[in-house]
Amino acid sequence: MFGSHEDASERNGQLGWEVKTLSLAPGKNQPAHLTLRLAYTLGPLERTQTMTVIPKQSQGMTLEGGGQLNGVGQNIDGRAFVSLASDAAKLGARRFGVMAVAKDGSRLLPSRKGHSGYADGSGVVVDEFDYDLPLAAVDKFIIGTRPIRTNEWKNVVLP
Repeated sequence: MFGSHEDASERNGQLGWEVKTLSLAPGKNQPAHLTLRLAYTLGPLERTQTMTVIPKQSQGMTLEGGGQLNGVGQNIDGRAFVSLASDAAKLGARRFGVMAVAKDGSRLLPSRKGHSGYADGSGVVVDEFDYDLPLAAVDKFIIGTRPIRTNEWKNVVLP
């Protein structure tokens, strides 16, 4: 599977999007039809908590659904990041989101997001959010959740 995303901007008419390409393994048993299910989140963060960045201090935080702040730091590319760990079953039909608030007051959405866990939605899930600024420029992170929404298309004919 391959994916990319484009954040909403003036250039694209304030329409962000996510693209995922899934390639079926070559072979003789290709399905003629399939069901597509789109799971997504949108809208403002709900049930928020604020984590203020404090120099020379390690911070922890318990989050919704028994989640934990897994780490805050700066990666090798000089970008601030937040990592969260949660139990997918306890979080239920919600997904974490994080917004960075810079020291100049600007609010930033993540420039890159990572999500890892079991495909069936069980077990521990780790979410990472990276930002296009160094950690020293971040005043705080706003951590919250949004409901997962789904749309489903059945019997999609494959070419």
